[in-house]
Amino acid sequence: MIGPLVNAIAILIGSLIGLLTGRAMKSGLREPVMCVLGLITLTLGIKMVLGKADTLMVLAALVLGTIAGESLRIEGRIASACDWLERKINHSPGSNEIVDGFMASTLLFCVGAMAITGSLESGLTGQHHILTVKAVMDGVASIVLANTYGPGVALSAGPVLTYEGLLALFARSIKGILTMAEAELHETGGVLLIAIGLNILGVTRLRVANMLPGLIIVPLLSALKDFFS
Repeated sequence: MIGPLVNAIAILIGSLIGLLTGRAMKSGLREPVMCVLGLITLTLGIKMVLGKADTLMVLAALVLGTIAGESLRIEGRIASACDWLERKINHSPGSNEIVDGFMASTLLFCVGAMAITGSLESGLTGQHHILTVKAVMDGVASIVLANTYGPGVALSAGPVLTYEGLLALFARSIKGILTMAEAELHETGGVLLIAIGLNILGVTRLRVANMLPGLIIVPLLSALKDFFS
C-alpha cells in the first residue's frame, strides 16, 4: 500500500500548493515540467524492458492485447464515459467548483495505464517505481487543477488511494499465479510506460489503454508455455 499512499499524499500536497499560490503560478511552467516528467517516464520504461523476460512472449501478449483492446474500443469507451460524466456534472443544477474539481481530478488520476501497471508492480514485487513517478506527475497536475477548481481536487486523493490500493491488494492475492510471468509483466509494463512517455512528450498519440489487455494475456501465455514444456 506504500505506492498508492505516496500517490495520494502527492495529490494532497500538490492541491495545497495550488490553493496557496492561487493564480500566481505561471501557466507557462507546466509544459516544460511535464516534458521532464515525460522523459523520466520514458527512462523508467526503458529500464524496465532491459530485463530477462521472454521478449517474444511480451510481443505476442501486446499484439493480442492490442487487437482485443482495439476491438473492444477500450480507450474510446473510457473517453466517452468521461465526457458523459463531465456533461452530467456541468448540466447539473447543483454542480459547483468543488464537485467539478473532484470529478475532473479523480478521472484524470484513476483512468490510465500508469495507475494499473504501477499498482500491479506494487502488489507483485513490493517496488513502487511507477507509482512514485505517477505521484510526481499527479502532484504537478494537482497544483494546476487546484488553481482552477479549488479544494475539490484534494478530495480525489481518497478514490485514488482506494482504487490503486485495491488493485495492489488484488495483485498480491494472486501473486502465486502471476509470479511465473513476473519478468514478462514487468517488461510489458515497461513498454506501456515508454508509450505513455512518448505521448506526454507529444511525439506520438498512442492509444495506450487499448494495449492494457496485454497485461492479462502475458500470464496466460506463460501458463501455456509451462504446460506444454
